[in-house]
Amino acid sequence: MKFLMWILFLVAFSCDDPQGVKQDAGKDAGDDIDVLDIVDVSDITDAVDAEVDALPIDYFEDDFSCDWENSSVKGVPMAYSARYPWIYWIASYWVEGVYYYPFYAHNVETKEIVFIDELLTSPATEPMVHKDSGLYWIGSDIIIDPETQNVSYNSHLYHFSFATNTITELTVDYPLENQTCIEKKGRTSLYDFNEVNGELILRCRHVTPYHYDFYYDFYKMNINTGEQQQFFDGPDLYIFAPRIDFENQNDKYIAMWGMGWTPDGQPDLSPKYLIWDRSNLDLVEYNSWEPGAIGIGGKIGSDGWYYYTVLNDEGTMSITGKNLETGEMMVGPKPEKHVHGPSPTGVNTPQILSIVDGSQDLYDYNGSSGPLFPAYVDSIKLWDQSTGVVKKATVYKREYSAINFMPHEPVNRYLLYRVNWGGGFICIYYRDLYAAGVVDTEGHLIPEK
Repeated sequence: MKFLMWILFLVAFSCDDPQGVKQDAGKDAGDDIDVLDIVDVSDITDAVDAEVDALPIDYFEDDFSCDWENSSVKGVPMAYSARYPWIYWIASYWVEGVYYYPFYAHNVETKEIVFIDELLTSPATEPMVHKDSGLYWIGSDIIIDPETQNVSYNSHLYHFSFATNTITELTVDYPLENQTCIEKKGRTSLYDFNEVNGELILRCRHVTPYHYDFYYDFYKMNINTGEQQQFFDGPDLYIFAPRIDFENQNDKYIAMWGMGWTPDGQPDLSPKYLIWDRSNLDLVEYNSWEPGAIGIGGKIGSDGWYYYTVLNDEGTMSITGKNLETGEMMVGPKPEKHVHGPSPTGVNTPQILSIVDGSQDLYDYNGSSGPLFPAYVDSIKLWDQSTGVVKKATVYKREYSAINFMPHEPVNRYLLYRVNWGGGFICIYYRDLYAAGVVDTEGHLIPEK
């Protein structure tokens, strides 16, 4: 049970032609938005002079993706991404033995929800790959053998265009699965895609011999030639790939983290962090954490920094960072509470870290040598390293992940994040930090009074 709880905490931080009735959002839907007028920040800060905690718990926060009373939105959110002013997601619902996967878009300025299309192939519960032209993901036909009930998958590569608001299945003349994935009847998902040279970074998840867990293999594939190169073998390391984000902040590296395997096939709970140079697949970083070091954020910032937390002698956690380009190390301030998952908040804001603020208590899932976590999550805090300002950004007590400023927004106003509710069920949220008095008109964190 302890192991299961630990895994759930980690996860928190961790087709055929489109079917159905199509409602075109239209190109102008994303171009001709009347952006809300931004009033003088003093009007807001005077009204929100108290701590954020004093506000109603739903103040300036929108849970549009899980608004079950809204008849225009169906299903449980799965894949997701964003580009200002739109948040995109694919949901899943079931009718008379058939699963449907509607694609929606939500405008954070107008609050409009637009139905884009409906698919019959299942995406993975993770972000779609965000690129200049649009979003990419793999949808899978789920095939169940009627005699053995064994499950296998058939993969399709999709593209959603920001310019036309349409979904296209891309023609790939070669199998997206590697040989192991085919033999083990694994499921393929997309980690990243290079639009220039056609290079895919793919993950295959297949069942271990112990039948209670999964191996994760990672490989590179060129969709123009079919050439594949595997660079991570699942039996070597129990791995998580922390691509729970709304955009890829650093195209130079491939980063993953996880644990090892014990001789009897059990996951070894000592966390490890691996980073490859994407150009040649050389392993440039392999950290096997010492006891007490935990809380990896998983993202590499556009400036080359990645961050994690360590347990101090006095029993609290502090933020530590390393720059992959220079080798420089940093140690941040010691927060009042235990913190988890420090991560840069966007391509243009690598200096602003999101921090999941926890309780004073810790879970210790593996004695003195295992990882340590906050016993519960209190809120998201933002830390601007350039000014030293630390600001509380949310009000709910939830297990937050995928924390990011909205990609391509003119100023840092909308904070995006997701919440895991268990069983693959997620909700996507955003908060208007300007309206809540967290940032000023230029997107800078407002110091506490």
